[in-house]
Amino acid sequence: MRLDRSDIAVAAVAIAALAAYGIIFLPYVPTAEGHLGTDYGYFLPQLLAGYFWFQNNGALSVPWFTPGFCGGIPFYPNMQGMYLSVPQFLSFAVGPARAVQLTFVIFAGAGFAGFYALMRHSFRTSQWVALMGGVIFMFNGFYAYRFIIGHLTFHAFMLAPLIAVCVLAGRRPDRGHRVFDFWVAIAALIIAYMVQSGMVHALPPSLVGVAVIMMAHALMFGVRWRVFARLALACAIALVLSAGKLAAALAFMAQYPRDMLPLMGFDSIGAVVAIAVLSLFIGPPMRLGIDDITNNQWYGDSTIYLMPHEFEFSVTAVPAMIILVGLVYCAARARRGVPRISLDWTRLAILVAIAGSLVMPILLNWYDPTWTGFLEQLPYFRNSMTMIRWLCMYVLLATLAATLVVGRPPATAPYHMPIAVSVIASVVALTAMVDRSYYSDRADYDVAPVTAAYSAVANGAPVPQVRHLEWPPITTRRDRLSKRHRNDGLTRGTARIDCYEPMFGHNLEELPFGALREGPTLDARDGLLNTKNPACYVYPEANDCKPGDHFTEQQSAAARDFLSYREIPFVMPWWQHAANWTSIAALIAMLAVIALRFAGRAPGWRWPARSARQDVY
Repeated sequence: MRLDRSDIAVAAVAIAALAAYGIIFLPYVPTAEGHLGTDYGYFLPQLLAGYFWFQNNGALSVPWFTPGFCGGIPFYPNMQGMYLSVPQFLSFAVGPARAVQLTFVIFAGAGFAGFYALMRHSFRTSQWVALMGGVIFMFNGFYAYRFIIGHLTFHAFMLAPLIAVCVLAGRRPDRGHRVFDFWVAIAALIIAYMVQSGMVHALPPSLVGVAVIMMAHALMFGVRWRVFARLALACAIALVLSAGKLAAALAFMAQYPRDMLPLMGFDSIGAVVAIAVLSLFIGPPMRLGIDDITNNQWYGDSTIYLMPHEFEFSVTAVPAMIILVGLVYCAARARRGVPRISLDWTRLAILVAIAGSLVMPILLNWYDPTWTGFLEQLPYFRNSMTMIRWLCMYVLLATLAATLVVGRPPATAPYHMPIAVSVIASVVALTAMVDRSYYSDRADYDVAPVTAAYSAVANGAPVPQVRHLEWPPITTRRDRLSKRHRNDGLTRGTARIDCYEPMFGHNLEELPFGALREGPTLDARDGLLNTKNPACYVYPEANDCKPGDHFTEQQSAAARDFLSYREIPFVMPWWQHAANWTSIAALIAMLAVIALRFAGRAPGWRWPARSARQDVY
């Protein structure tokens, strides 16, 4: 393939943008002092626990439970568990801290490439416009700052544009889209990866955002209902691929549904809209206190609840200005009667669906006793405290809107390069000027213990068995709320009884401490060992026990294996076995589809041709 000057220029600007991204954000992942954001106190020990399991059991064994936290808890059945994820796999080779850094770079690049492909191939824009969209999306604050603070499970958000690319790809000129092909298989695998990597909160809004992207595509290039069937099929296949994980997680949540806290919101729609606009185009409010949030019953003695990182969604003010210019342009053309747009029932239905999707994040964050009470009766919503993360949907759509304003009108075609370069330079400059002292102050998790434990095992030392439980005295409220180092005990063969595990409540309100006490894990008292039987948290009936029960003296051999990160015998219900084998069969089928594609036998895999565009302006 020959490259012309335009290709080289686009590549040069892309490389410069990627370099600027690294210069701005990589100093926080980790800092020069070897610190990460405070919430890595939850995820980095989790990666280390996964590495310990891998060392003792190999690549084909999944860790259902782990001994390093709270006296023994479920691991794979935890919805935020991420054993089957890129960060975990990278940690096997380079250690947890370096794996986090590589994950940040890889998924930032994936977000850039995915949005570039979406605009270039699906929406048929020029290279420069696609480049502009990719850079805007890559620099979004939702990914960067959530990652910096320690919300590692949100890394998969950057794959959302690729789902849209895959669903919209594969169209054949003679027959249109197939309902299933290689690209649908890839989309299903991406969605399944989001589930397996623990992206619980951002998955629904991401999929709604993808659906809106497809509806926008339909308005521009014609409605093809098979495309929507492809998205639905990809989601259905992803559910099958994730059946084992979901069945285990739902079984765990049946015992601990995390519904002890009410769903919060803001007392007016205007307030939600203002916060959404501010967070999306300017930056997060410094902090919102209890008086700003309705139905908040957590931290009753605190003056603050939602911190700034909860409102990080910014794509900078540049897309906002572009969208405003586009609206003025459209209004001026409408006043002149150009163009005359015919709205048939199909287009009208799509416009209504888009409008309904756009108001969803606003309504979900609006507190009304009747409305919120209804939401609290529904699964997913009743297990959450806030729906503020639904605003991440606007990151996708604001980037798309700004890019289309520049890329679609024929009048802008001669100016794509200077516009794109100016927008990219502005986004980079505005991002570089942001005050990030908030994140510097909260880079207080020292990675040294985890790194040292990984290095020791990687160099031949045995995996440290959990031999002792700790329960340090809590003397101040700050001690009670501080969680950043509670899970580090596994690095030295101990475990905190009061570990940090949100499944049991943010302050372990639901954890059945039972007979746990400070002391040796295999110490027996009244016939019970000082270690929980984790299978009882997930499958109590099948294992003839109650959630929170301990290993008994008769189970000492199993307890010893468990404390050494080895497989233990436990009874798995028939439906969990069925879910596991269903996921394995689906994975084999998807891999077979991909193998056939590369063997040249799977039709419908080519990119849609970038032929003459049919603009609707």
